[in-house]
Amino acid sequence: MYANSPKNFDVVVLANGEFPKHAVPLALLKSGLPVVCCDGAAENMLAIGVTPYAIIGDGDSLSDELKKKYHDILLINSDQETNDLTKAVKFCISEGYKRLAIVGAGGLREDHLLANISLLAMYIKECQCLMFTNYGIFTAISGDTVFESFPRQQVSVFSLYKDNKLTFKGLQYPVEKRSFHFWWEGTLNSALGDSFEVKTTGDTIVFQTYEAKG
Repeated sequence: MYANSPKNFDVVVLANGEFPKHAVPLALLKSGLPVVCCDGAAENMLAIGVTPYAIIGDGDSLSDELKKKYHDILLINSDQETNDLTKAVKFCISEGYKRLAIVGAGGLREDHLLANISLLAMYIKECQCLMFTNYGIFTAISGDTVFESFPRQQVSVFSLYKDNKLTFKGLQYPVEKRSFHFWWEGTLNSALGDSFEVKTTGDTIVFQTYEAKG
């Protein structure tokens, strides 16, 4: 799995983190796919000429002018038990979208980024969901998965549970049925060719960079 083409997705979700700068997430945002936007990101999105399919949040981040102008696509959800990204993802699922590209979820605050990355493991129970930052792609998996890649692409694997058994094939540092107890243990690897495989017995996050290591 290494999908950065709009044809691989049904919808784009724009979170209220660092606004996309890299060409890959920007291209997804401008691809013509419907965009479900967290309300705090709406102003920046509108500034680049992209109109959202829906705006979701508690509405506090929107000016009165924008609330009035986009009232027909503004979905107010003040639930404090979950964040706006999850509200947006759940809305997409309710609309029948099953292949989601999340952009704008990184930067600004590291705690928000960590929370958003961990949520990917929850989302995969209901949909295919990839997160595109300004540096690379986060993918959640729960079983054996083959990823498209390129030589010297940087790859990091994060096991969410200590009893996961992980195997890496096609990476510079292979692993065979190993359990990681700390997040750093599966980081800073690299692809050897045009694909690699991660075998896992539980929820796992895989990160791939856009650029090869210099």
